[in-house]
Amino acid sequence: MPSKYTMLNASRGPHYLERRDVYHPLAALDVADMQGLIMQIGVDFALYGMQSALSIAAVAVLARREGPSRFMMGVILVLLVSSLLGVISNALFYLVQLPWELGTSVHDVMRLLVRLDIMGTVANNFNYLVSDAVVVWRAYILWSDSLVAKGILLSFLTGTLGSTLAQLVYLYMPSSPLVDYHIAIQSDVKLAFLLATNVVATVLIGIKFWYYRRDIKGALGLFTRKSQVEKVLVLLLESGITYCAIWIAYTIIWTDAERLNISYYTSDTFGSAIHNIAGIYPTFVVLVAMQSNTTQELLGTQVSQAMRFADLPMMSIASEPESQEASAMRDPSLHLEQTNDQSSYTSTEDSRPDTAENSDHGALGDARKSNEKDNGIALTSIFGRRAAVRLMGEMGPAMSAMNFSPTADEFAGPRSLAIVIGLESGHALVPPEMTDEHRKTIITSQLRVIDTLSVMAQTILQCKFAAEYVPRAVQKWRDSAGVLCPAVMVLNEIKWSPTFVRFLFLEKNHDLLAMQLRRTLEAVDEIDKMDEEDHARVMNFLATLILIHDRKGISNADANALGPKLFHWSMTRYSPDIEKNPAERCLVLLTKPAAMAISYIPEMRKTFMEGIETCTGSTCRKTEAVGGGPLLCCPKCKSAMYCSSEHMQAHASSHKYFCFDVDYL
Repeated sequence: MPSKYTMLNASRGPHYLERRDVYHPLAALDVADMQGLIMQIGVDFALYGMQSALSIAAVAVLARREGPSRFMMGVILVLLVSSLLGVISNALFYLVQLPWELGTSVHDVMRLLVRLDIMGTVANNFNYLVSDAVVVWRAYILWSDSLVAKGILLSFLTGTLGSTLAQLVYLYMPSSPLVDYHIAIQSDVKLAFLLATNVVATVLIGIKFWYYRRDIKGALGLFTRKSQVEKVLVLLLESGITYCAIWIAYTIIWTDAERLNISYYTSDTFGSAIHNIAGIYPTFVVLVAMQSNTTQELLGTQVSQAMRFADLPMMSIASEPESQEASAMRDPSLHLEQTNDQSSYTSTEDSRPDTAENSDHGALGDARKSNEKDNGIALTSIFGRRAAVRLMGEMGPAMSAMNFSPTADEFAGPRSLAIVIGLESGHALVPPEMTDEHRKTIITSQLRVIDTLSVMAQTILQCKFAAEYVPRAVQKWRDSAGVLCPAVMVLNEIKWSPTFVRFLFLEKNHDLLAMQLRRTLEAVDEIDKMDEEDHARVMNFLATLILIHDRKGISNADANALGPKLFHWSMTRYSPDIEKNPAERCLVLLTKPAAMAISYIPEMRKTFMEGIETCTGSTCRKTEAVGGGPLLCCPKCKSAMYCSSEHMQAHASSHKYFCFDVDYL
């Protein structure tokens, strides 16, 4: 990229700045030049205004954080200052050439132009380098365990740095016949390295995202909700692709401007714009990532991090506001009453006693209270009575054949699940002689109803079930003979519950992985005939056990025998939709191929164990107590872990919604 000084002289002729015309009327060329200058300076200041707004917002977010966030805040501020220098130097470079504004000599103006050009060129290239360094740094962190990937990234970044310095040296060398030739060569080399660095970093981020979707998310069963890790990876990938596209467009315009019949001012305006974009890009990514992390802490998307919600009343239990019944669910001041097979709505807001218990207002408070009832979450609470009756009607044939007709209020909830599994006896609607196949049909319908709840409501339900029924459910699983008994169907749905994971950690449960693996081997013909939903349950539950126990207790013979079958299922059940091919994720966890063993299995386990082996505080991830020693445990649920009593007290206001008495840990 030649300097603006060189390009301007070339566009106006060799003696343009040597003319000292006192006054002449503006010609058409002068008007066009003025329009180009106004456009370029205007774009510069507009984009700098955007960068300033984003920088202020990012600094405000980062200032509340410690550690590496302070370094990123410094990078953003340095980029902002560098962009300011670039904008000012670019504007002054053209303004000082207006003869009716200045009375200095041509020599003085030329010296000032050179200095402004140097300042602007250095500022521009500094932005390019810092922006590329941020991109490489993010990809470097994602590939911290791969020497090849890190070597490639550092090589391209070093090439960018070297070509940029070489161009700056040649750009301001004393004039010689070879200088212009070397400037052109160095400009092309620098553009190539800038573009290649961004493309390589973006491709590596894309590969990491693909690996995550294939080997981590699928193995953990996160099919219907997007995790925080996935959100960050998508953000990095999409922003990287957009930035690369801008650089490709700039490279085409800069190298082929004459052939494309693009004026100097248009191409230079684009050059100024990409300088500002280079400052906006990392600032925007940092801001969105930080805001996304804050939102995750407030709302949450993974059950394993459910105890980190900070602004709980914002959640809604209803899934779709399709009817008046659903509206009542969204508005906690409306209560559904049933009279003579009709639905009516009355306000209960004034009739609620003003007690500390009822201070948990909003849909979340209602969900928590309904979970404390014997019948769990009522179907009418989710859909309204009419919609619940329609849903029950859709299940009619199978349920009629079983002589099973529960009321809507008894259909979904922790106790209802326990009744159908057989953990609660004496219920007239579920006789002891009911077969497992009939029970599984009902559980499938129950799980579909529960899946319509918000993540918050599902998390409360799972925590309550885990606290009350996990030991009996696991024993029911042991006593069964099938690979997918009713108890396994429900345990698979609560596998993210910290209480369930801690129970599996107990020494008496270390044989469960080997037991389920043998049952999987014995039931290969049955699994072959399963539909996609049940097949996914079997594979994901097995993957969870392998992840928790890390293959402990598995014989090599069993693992080698199941491996080919898992591979067969991964091929025959293949689908680009990750939730329809969990056998491949199970295969990765079980066989630990060399390409994945070092990198992804530890990362899977780390993701899975957040909040279980680390402090549950909203931003704390310490693995030991302050001052050393094991983490402190919540005395009630015995699942939430903290590095200090201060963190435990600070987290109590949100943790109480998920905290239930546990007496078996």
